[in-house]
Amino acid sequence: MMSSPLKKSVENVSCVTKIIQQDWAKDKPWLVVGTGPSLERWDVSMMLDYNVWTINGALEKTRYADIAAFHDPPIYNEPQKYINGKYKARFILTRTCNSKIYDNTIFVQFKIDPNIGHYTFRTFNSSSFAFELLMNRFDQVYTLGIDGGRELYQGLTEHYIRGEQGTNFNAHNQHMHELKNRTDCQVIRL
Repeated sequence: MMSSPLKKSVENVSCVTKIIQQDWAKDKPWLVVGTGPSLERWDVSMMLDYNVWTINGALEKTRYADIAAFHDPPIYNEPQKYINGKYKARFILTRTCNSKIYDNTIFVQFKIDPNIGHYTFRTFNSSSFAFELLMNRFDQVYTLGIDGGRELYQGLTEHYIRGEQGTNFNAHNQHMHELKNRTDCQVIRL
């Protein structure tokens, strides 16, 4: 993939929000796929039934994503350490502090990132960003591997498991209750 310059603020916001307004993004419900133990239930046929949004290392299992969110610095700096072999992503969604840029890269700036003039989203992490964006636009969002707690799917690369060991995923999504009330979106675990 070829690299391209960072997009200006207006282009960036337009790209991020317009992705899920495209026709293909409305044809099927969205499935947000995380790295929790229930990721074991992933089946390749799910990509026929859902638009797939993977969070960081979940792409190791799914091998495909409509949106592959690479938001953790170790992953976007060296994805080959976390995702073995080939994978396909319609878009790679990453933070503005990422220096690896591909033709299908879309940038977001979180409030913890250095301000380089892009629109700043109020979230701190990739899963809450996915939920914030999708739940404000759709009536239902499905999940797999979004289990909370500290456990990970053990089929991920050893490097990823070591790097995420001890992470409290409940803390990553602590605003979910407020988001559910504000949006009336159903979050359905598979």
